[in-house]
Order: sequence, then structure tokens, then C-alpha cells
Amino acid sequence: MVSNSIVMFNTGTLGDNWVAGSGVTPRMNYSCTAPIAGLTGAGNLEADPLFGDGDGRLSPGSPCVNAGINEEWMPGGVDLDGRPRIDRFVRKVDMGCYEFMPRGSMFSFR
Repeated sequence: MVSNSIVMFNTGTLGDNWVAGSGVTPRMNYSCTAPIAGLTGAGNLEADPLFGDGDGRLSPGSPCVNAGINEEWMPGGVDLDGRPRIDRFVRKVDMGCYEFMPRGSMFSFR
């Protein structure tokens, strides 16, 4: 099963993005792909993920920000940049391999 992933803008000989083989039921949960018709699973999006500079990182306004599902291993897990997988403000994970990091200054007061 594929989870918390983005599978977009791919092409192959049998179709775009993902194609299930004969007798295989594709299953994705909380992932962004197209088409979502024919998939089994929950929380999937069929939308442009709005990648930033073409490096797989999400840009502001991406429908994939905070749209994943938190899993048991994530509280101590990190993304490919070494940043925490769980957003410390809204406590949700993003779809994709990088957590969205807003630019600018952020302050946290207690």
C-alpha cells in the first residue's frame, strides 16, 4: 500500500502515474495522484500538488500540506531534509517526502 505520497506527472507505456497489473487492486491512502478513479483507500486527492521549484518540495497553498495521515512511527521521524515529519503547530503530516516549511520568521510564545 502507498500512503502519504505524491504520485504525479509520470508517464509510462500503459498509462499515466500508476497502472495496476492484471488482477491487482491498487491501494493508496492519503496520497495525491491522478486519476483516483479505480483506487481503493481513503483520503486521496486528485489535484496538482503545487511543487515549488521543481525539487519535490510543496509550495504555499498546496492541497498536500497537512493532508496526510499521522502514523505511529512519525513523532520521532524526519523528512528527507532531516526535519520532523509532524508539523509542530497543527500536528499533521504532509503528503510527499518533504514537510512544507513556510518562509519568513515564525515565533512561538508560551
